[in-house]
Amino acid sequence: MKKFLLLIPALALAGCVTTTQVDENISQVQSYTRAFCKYVPTVATVAKILSSSTVVDTASGIAAGICSALSTAPLADGPGKSGAYYRGVLIEGKRVR
Repeated sequence: MKKFLLLIPALALAGCVTTTQVDENISQVQSYTRAFCKYVPTVATVAKILSSSTVVDTASGIAAGICSALSTAPLADGPGKSGAYYRGVLIEGKRVR
């Protein structure tokens, strides 16, 4: 959790965005992945993906990338781990109905 809390100011400074905007972006990505592939990545996973690249993408584009990675992933390493990577970040989260 501490690592994530340190990540938020870094994201805000890097893109001159507020933590509210970062929170909204993370929430949007989670909503789209829930709708697209019935999976909700953790907040930390989405934050890492958002900060892992200088590529600007929409929340739905990132969600589509996550879902694509999940559909081609090897078996998971443990509970909460998907075995899938997107933009070099291990996707962690949970399947939902």
